[in-house]
Amino acid sequence: METQFTEFAEKHQLTAEFKFVPFSKSRNKNEKHKTINWEVTLKTPRGEMTVDYAQGIGHLSDFNHAKSKLVWYVERIDHAVEHGHWNNKFSDYVPFYTKGKKNIPDPNLMSVFHSLITDSEVLNYGCFEDWAENFGYDTDSREAEKIYQACLKIALKLSNIMGKNWEEEAQEILADY
Repeated sequence: METQFTEFAEKHQLTAEFKFVPFSKSRNKNEKHKTINWEVTLKTPRGEMTVDYAQGIGHLSDFNHAKSKLVWYVERIDHAVEHGHWNNKFSDYVPFYTKGKKNIPDPNLMSVFHSLITDSEVLNYGCFEDWAENFGYDTDSREAEKIYQACLKIALKLSNIMGKNWEEEAQEILADY
């Protein structure tokens, strides 16, 4: 699947730039669960688009869920999502942020693109109500309508930079992702 997606990206000259966004400045800053946040700019010869992208903290290398409630580990998670580097090693003598830190790696382009084409499925529905019913949203919810509008905006931007005849190929490649 990754090889097929790489070939797809090369064929469409699809590239991406990733910029880490501190949790406190992200769209998720008021959420209960911490996330690793990115600003992703997708580029093709037809143009570019920038979207917000979030990953769960399980994407931190060597993340240990069993430790995720320990005070010292929570400090490291908080530091990672705010500063973009991660060190899960514990030492009483050396502050965790001074030794052994590694930048959090950029997200995988295939994961980002999969997320965007999932959002783009909004174009397969004739109206908000049909979309909402299919995805389990309340058809009388303003919050659901905001999500619908955001998905619609993403879908139109993605179609604009990708051109024609890409959707079926991308969906086939990423169907089991």
